[in-house]
Parts: sequence; structure tokens; C-alpha cells
Amino acid sequence: MSGGSVAAVSSNGTYSFTKPNRESITLLAGLGHAFFGNVDWRLLASLAIGSLPGIFVGSHLTARIPEKLLRVSLVAVLLFAGTKLLMG
Repeated sequence: MSGGSVAAVSSNGTYSFTKPNRESITLLAGLGHAFFGNVDWRLLASLAIGSLPGIFVGSHLTARIPEKLLRVSLVAVLLFAGTKLLMG
């Protein structure tokens, strides 16, 4: 999760930003980083290549999987990842 994602979620409760406004702020921040040369384009490309198929499949599956199963699966994955991080 990136800092922009955290800021977008936290600003939802603090300010009355609509979804397009939050996305615009995140896009503007990204463009600012690109303008000042703070973007590693090769890394960005490799992350996008790995992320986009997962985003596509995940967005289609979440519409077809029952909510209860989706929530339990998400909890299981987060618990596993958290435990792995804590245990090394």
C-alpha cells in the first residue's frame, strides 16, 4: 500500500473529497514526482506488469464471489502475511 492510498483513505473521513477528487490528488502527486525526476520508470513498468493482471482478475472475481467468502479469504491472507512479517 502506498502513501497516496493511505492519504486518500484517511482524507475520506477528514475532508469531504469525492472519489474523483481523491484520484485527482493522487494523480497530481504522481505527476509531481515524475516532473522532479523521482520516478524509477523501469521499476514502475515491472510493478505494473506484475500488478495489472492481478487487478484485472481480482476485480472480476470479487463481483462473482460471495461477500462472506471474500471477507474470510482476505482476513486469512492478511493474518498469514502479518504472521510471516512478525516471525521473520
